[in-house]
Amino acid sequence: MIRKRIFFMLFIVQGLYLFATPQESDAIIYNGKEYKLILNLQFPMETYFNEFPEKRPPAIWTSLWRGYVATFEIIENELWVIKIEKYNDSHERINITNECLNGNERMKIYWFNGLFVLPHGERVEIIPHAYASTYEYYKIIEIHNGNFVKELNINNNQFVEFRDRQFEIYKQTEEYDYTAEGIGGNYTEEEIDNFLRPYIHTYLNFNELFELYEDIN
Repeated sequence: MIRKRIFFMLFIVQGLYLFATPQESDAIIYNGKEYKLILNLQFPMETYFNEFPEKRPPAIWTSLWRGYVATFEIIENELWVIKIEKYNDSHERINITNECLNGNERMKIYWFNGLFVLPHGERVEIIPHAYASTYEYYKIIEIHNGNFVKELNINNNQFVEFRDRQFEIYKQTEEYDYTAEGIGGNYTEEEIDNFLRPYIHTYLNFNELFELYEDIN
């Protein structure tokens, strides 16, 4: 388990270096409102396209290394992909849902276990790295085997406080040492920490977060 988590963090770090151009986000429709999955370094459709690589659209733009943009929706407490798009040579989005899903217009994402972090409101802190800016409010949705479990609503202060506390715990682990070593270069510890801290929410277990703040929901 530790090795799996270490390599997940290294994948994030390598991806951020290799694809320095800000990447287009997937989106999710939740309770009738569409949110950009700005803070999510997890892309649920990657599991599907890794299993069926022949269905993956080619990446022709540096701003979309995975080749597609997916839109999800929570429908009757289940997570579904309802649209998959790619760009053509004119940088126009084309709907390719049917060809990716064997003629189907949507598919349940039954394999996904994790959290969707939905920022909303104004940006509070603008961080140049893709995905890392912070916002006024957050909806955090827990999904298990493609099924909605629960929702948490917190503000920016609560999100940042918890993220920073978890990062200090993370710094004491083997995963941190291995990841910091993987970054390499002549970076100081402070520079490495400033780079990793904004992304730690994609990696750690949020059970404590729910326990801390569920009484306000």
